[in-house]
Amino acid sequence: MKKKAILFIITITILSLACKKNFYEKYYSFKNNVWDYHDTAIFKVHISPEDTSDLNIYFNIRHHTLYPYKNLWLFVNISGPENISETDTINIFLADDKGNFKGEGLGDIWDYKYLFRNNVKFKLPGDYTFKITHGMRDADKIPVMELGLIIEKNN
Repeated sequence: MKKKAILFIITITILSLACKKNFYEKYYSFKNNVWDYHDTAIFKVHISPEDTSDLNIYFNIRHHTLYPYKNLWLFVNISGPENISETDTINIFLADDKGNFKGEGLGDIWDYKYLFRNNVKFKLPGDYTFKITHGMRDADKIPVMELGLIIEKNN
């Protein structure tokens, strides 16, 4: 009986590791649960040669119900090996037209997973740095607690 239980646990562990799609997942926590205009969330990701293509990149925004807008503007800078660099401006809608937040909520906290890029193909393997700042022009501080960067293998 003991051997069957151990074999079962080993099998479940192997299957859960094999099914895991997240290649990278990290969160940047903002001081006092407020994202100041001058705060930059920085993520460093190593892309190996076998992981240069077919990746999906997500941002996970954890915010408070006191978030006063339906959208969130982000400035995203991605730099990589051999001076590869690009900057993008994105507008993420956190709420619908009626003010209902998207994503999953628990109490006063909401998580929204936003697909930033689909089927990404990195040109070169190596170290990449993602630097993200918010671009909410009329607010220096917004009630965002964390920003997550999630990269999943698309297979």
